[in-house]
Amino acid sequence: MLSGQWGGRRPMLSGAEGRPAADARQAEGRPAAGARQAAGRPGAGVRRAVAADLDAMCALYLELIDYEARFGWVPVPSWTADAARAELAGKLARGDGWCWVAETDGEVTGMLSIHHPDHAGRVASAVAAAPPVAYVGSLYARPGSRGRGLGAALAGHAHAEVAAAGVETVLVHYAAPNPLSVPFWSRQGYRPLVTTWGRWL
Repeated sequence: MLSGQWGGRRPMLSGAEGRPAADARQAEGRPAAGARQAAGRPGAGVRRAVAADLDAMCALYLELIDYEARFGWVPVPSWTADAARAELAGKLARGDGWCWVAETDGEVTGMLSIHHPDHAGRVASAVAAAPPVAYVGSLYARPGSRGRGLGAALAGHAHAEVAAAGVETVLVHYAAPNPLSVPFWSRQGYRPLVTTWGRWL
């Protein structure tokens, strides 16, 4: 898991929000307010998600789950699609739902969702950092859009908005075997806090 840290605090992080860990999972931290911006021109092609984006976001979310399942860290039960849709629909319906999409030629090709501090308690409670603490729920860019700064643009845009809301710490879990996770989150300024190990029974 990764932790994003802003304002000089150093959070200690452990555990996953509603998802058992399997294989190695990292925790990292990132300075937010005043931290360097992501290298992908924050805001370029990025906008706040709206209700009409739900189908596109669900498709991207399921692609993300399918991709990470290849590394053995999580099974994909039959109810996954329904649970993913309910999670995203809930975020979009709330005024504090932090969801952004990236568009390429008018098509949604990337998404990022962050749990507002009011809904990040299961993770935030395990961190030695003063509230508010937010938690990255998911970030995904379609393969054809990778390498063009789209993910960095999403992260930079989201970090700027979250920092403007007064959040000093952002946390994120990632599957360590995923070859894209470590370099990406490191480039966004996150640093490891905790590695957790587990298995599905």
